[in-house]
Amino acid sequence: MFYDVRKTLFSLQEINVLAYDKRVIPEINNVIGVRIPKLRKIAKNIVRENYCEYLNFGENLYFEELVIQGMIIGLLNLNVENFKKYIDFYLDKISNWALCDIFVGNLKNIKKYKSDMFDYFFNILLDGNEFKKRFVFVVFLSYYIEEEYVDKLISTVIGDNDSRYYVVMSKAWLLSCIYFKFKDKVLNVLENYKLDSTTHNKTIQKIVESLKCSNEEKVILKTMKIIFATNNRH
Repeated sequence: MFYDVRKTLFSLQEINVLAYDKRVIPEINNVIGVRIPKLRKIAKNIVRENYCEYLNFGENLYFEELVIQGMIIGLLNLNVENFKKYIDFYLDKISNWALCDIFVGNLKNIKKYKSDMFDYFFNILLDGNEFKKRFVFVVFLSYYIEEEYVDKLISTVIGDNDSRYYVVMSKAWLLSCIYFKFKDKVLNVLENYKLDSTTHNKTIQKIVESLKCSNEEKVILKTMKIIFATNNRH
């Protein structure tokens, strides 16, 4: 079955999609160039057949094949413990931001197990892997921006000093999403400069880039940016 699916993927290849993927995913090494909706359709078909066989094939996978594996996990009707096991299984396969974010977007069952899985996601942060940490922060912004969780989310970002690019971007993205539901909480963080300078500035950038941000807010937020000192040589 696996190689039949791969043959199908190459038949669906679009050169413009291939070029786009290579441009926006710098870390990508092995990509075919197939649109996401087509991958989702393939994943649904596999779930009706022998999804275990497809998930257990793990050598020299193309980007699209990894995406399909993540989509399959999102489609399965699992209890919370098996859901965690499948997530753990997949996290080791994530090597770029796109695999991370697409996977998160397909994990709709998190809504069903939200309170049961909250601490589980914090434990993943302890791993220290750049993309596992991004995964957690993207999960938080996708499923946990609610009164019950928001203070813990903010304090976690404040306490995390990881300066790696994809971690910083996910933390800034999370805070920017929180801003539009709990504005005063994020303003308190920014006004009191509780973040490292890079995350601080990226958070402001993410907020002002949003269509939800008014022109008046943009002006105020931009005044909060940290200006890095430079040495002028003559």
